[in-house]
Amino acid sequence: MDHHGTPWSAHASHGQPREPDTMVEYEWQRVARAISADIESGRIPPGAALPSIIRLAEQYGVADHTIRRALRELREQGRIETLPHKGSYVRDQQ
Repeated sequence: MDHHGTPWSAHASHGQPREPDTMVEYEWQRVARAISADIESGRIPPGAALPSIIRLAEQYGVADHTIRRALRELREQGRIETLPHKGSYVRDQQ
């Protein structure tokens, strides 16, 4: 969003507002979707630890606060659990 609250499309030209009917996907949503897909495919199995926030930020090319927001979404969906000072782990989906 710009400072006026207007959403921007990731595919829009720099400085151009999105078209009104264009679906906006924020970076944290893209990251959450990618991690979720890895969980669904079994690439990240139940019980496995996710990489650190710093490592995930490097992997996805985003800021650490973006990773934190994506992980919050995955926790809210019941896909992962985060243990203080331990990290985030994939929950058993059964």
